[in-house]
Amino acid sequence: MRRIRRALLTAVATVLVFALSATGAVAAFNAITSNPGNSFGMAPDFARPVADRATITHSNGKEGHVKAGATYVAYGNVQADEGNPPSGIASVNTDLSTLGGSSATPLTTSTCPCTIGGQTYNYKTATLTVGAGIAEGSKTFSLTLTDNAANSGIDGGYTVNVDNTAPAVAAGAAGAVIQKSSGGKAGFLKASAPYYVYANPTDAGSGVSTVTANVASVTTGATAVALTTAGGPWTGIDGNTYTHRSAQQTANAGLTTGAKTFTLTGTDAVTNTATTSDYIVTADLAAPTLTRSVLAKTTGYSGSYLKPSGTYHVYAELADASSGVFSATANVANATTGQTAVTMTTTGGPWTVEGQTYAWRSQSQLTANAGLTNGTGKTWSVTATDSADVVSGALAGTTFTGDNAAPTTVNTFTATNGTAVSGEGGVARRPDRNDKINFIVNDPIDTASLINGFGGMADGTARNVLVQLNDNGATTDNGAQTDSITIFDAATPTEQVRLGTLKLGRNFIDSGVGTSKVFGTGAAPSTMVRTSGTPTQVQITLGAITTNYTNVLTGANANHTMAWT
Repeated sequence: MRRIRRALLTAVATVLVFALSATGAVAAFNAITSNPGNSFGMAPDFARPVADRATITHSNGKEGHVKAGATYVAYGNVQADEGNPPSGIASVNTDLSTLGGSSATPLTTSTCPCTIGGQTYNYKTATLTVGAGIAEGSKTFSLTLTDNAANSGIDGGYTVNVDNTAPAVAAGAAGAVIQKSSGGKAGFLKASAPYYVYANPTDAGSGVSTVTANVASVTTGATAVALTTAGGPWTGIDGNTYTHRSAQQTANAGLTTGAKTFTLTGTDAVTNTATTSDYIVTADLAAPTLTRSVLAKTTGYSGSYLKPSGTYHVYAELADASSGVFSATANVANATTGQTAVTMTTTGGPWTVEGQTYAWRSQSQLTANAGLTNGTGKTWSVTATDSADVVSGALAGTTFTGDNAAPTTVNTFTATNGTAVSGEGGVARRPDRNDKINFIVNDPIDTASLINGFGGMADGTARNVLVQLNDNGATTDNGAQTDSITIFDAATPTEQVRLGTLKLGRNFIDSGVGTSKVFGTGAAPSTMVRTSGTPTQVQITLGAITTNYTNVLTGANANHTMAWT
């Protein structure tokens, strides 16, 4: 019996030696005895360990991103050894040479398992440091795993991003701006106004982590106001869209007028930090002022006169040196009942009324009361708001006159000899260059009504005209068909100025019925000028005659009576 046992032991030893030498590898075996039969089996461990994931985190916890000189930790998750029985994991190392580290940096199970980004890892390195000179970009790293049966393998293709660039914010309002909580325009503030700071920081690497603003120039002590993305994005008053916004702030009660600078500091996920300092907000404490204003008819443009049920617009020229005029309304209740806040606009402007330009006009046409009474000195006002939301009081507009009666009679006219011009006559009581004809009526005249398509002109502003001396056919002085004067627009010579005909009571030329002489050349034009008032005067000054007089009748310097028809 002893011999049999010894023989069996020798056989087992032989099998073991054979197994080891035949494979040329070290293997673990499991002997299984069974009775009856005295048999056994063996399972070798030839499988290498496998990692199913790996990652790197910055020391602040940001996964997948680091920067040069920063500290970090590498993590790996190694699957259970598959031997039967398993031989166990002997070592896990990582090649971090792309980050300036060792090509065989060990990972251990100390303090693991660890959860990173929702994933669990059972191995990690000690805290390491990225090389100071490592350039930006994606870097690869790998894991080398070895079990106790000396099975080994490399799992690679893992990446980490090196980000050495701080967040950036574009210059100007597209990058950052201060805007009031409501009203006005972006980039302007008034004292004690609530406001927000808006910004659009970007970071192509690890992403923006935090943004703060130093607005101590407008709010004392506010050196690190946090901006967040919570609730955003936001579209500002200026139409720009912003990803970050602060909590509401309040400007100093003692804020002074002028440009104020504020800065933004952005930090990315791996602690790259930069401060941008070219942002400006303008403090404006003064309300807009009214330079000039007028109520003018929709057609004709003669200012400050309205008739019952007449249509009109409100015009204003406003000024604000610091932030500019943002909005305006007009109170014209004395002309149109109930119209106390008529919206004014700059769209379509500027407009010219009697030679004056206006940037603001009522957005819609208005209609005067049907019962508008006669009288001067009727008041109205403009209220303007600037871009900092500073509101003016009621700014008095130029008073207007209610007029419900048409002009009644032509009062008179006068004609005076002007300064004689050499070679152009200068004969007393005869039309010559520089002579003046004054048409005087008892009511103000809208000059736009004198010429079709004419937009009107201000008092004292000259309009070039042609003065035509007509030969009406009489051959003797004081005849029934004496010479006459008619006036035409120089810009449109076929358009007669609606001042009627001036019969001269004399014959100055005898060239044949229907012939004429014209006063007014490009170099020396005839002009028309209005002087408003009660009465109103339209003065015509004769320019150079196109041809000299021919067939001048004798006695041309005798007295004669003129008639305006």
